[in-house]
Amino acid sequence: RETKFSTACCVHFGYSVFQIVISSSYSINDLKDDLKGMYNKAGLKDEGVMFLLTDSQITNERFLIYINDLLASGEIPDLFAADEIDVIMNSLANKVKASGKVVDRKNCW
Repeated sequence: RETKFSTACCVHFGYSVFQIVISSSYSINDLKDDLKGMYNKAGLKDEGVMFLLTDSQITNERFLIYINDLLASGEIPDLFAADEIDVIMNSLANKVKASGKVVDRKNCW
């Protein structure tokens, strides 16, 4: 019901819908990998993304720690490893320079 309406709105406005697919073996690491993919899509590819999560997809209470961080600040501590952060910053360097800002972690993140 609400999910269909939200999805329809996203499609109308050109956003993609990101939703995790739960399986019997879906773990915290799978959630983190999925969230990394969503962040890369939104940040590196500059695509509008709606993260759709239902209560039935919370199969592990620890998922809520990551979701809470996402909702509270938009940043999930330690989601990306240092080498992944370097790749992201290098990917965004030209865009940051073009905006007249210094290429550093604060401006790239």
